[in-house]
Amino acid sequence: MKESDVLLLLLAEGHKKVIPGKVFEYFATGCPILAIVPRDGETAELVTKAGNAWVVDVNDEDGIVDCLSSIYKRWQSGQDMGTADESYVKNFERKALTSQLSNIFTAVAKERVKS
Repeated sequence: MKESDVLLLLLAEGHKKVIPGKVFEYFATGCPILAIVPRDGETAELVTKAGNAWVVDVNDEDGIVDCLSSIYKRWQSGQDMGTADESYVKNFERKALTSQLSNIFTAVAKERVKS
């Protein structure tokens, strides 16, 4: 996966609140992402913030064709496909998430001791 030029992420219409685990695997590779997802959904927002993605609405057939054509032309001409915002993506690494969860548990435990 890390050697891919672009990773494809598909999410069906009606899944606006769903963030597939695959997103985080893709983030870990640092590869650009073509996300064909509900444009106004959580996944579209998350992937857009990562900074190295193209997001096209799952129902926009012309947009999908245009985006694929654009990506292919960039790839064919050897243009850089983009890089992720590392500081944003690092927030989703296991170590960072485990630390956040540990902090929550510690805060809850301290409040419980006070009670």
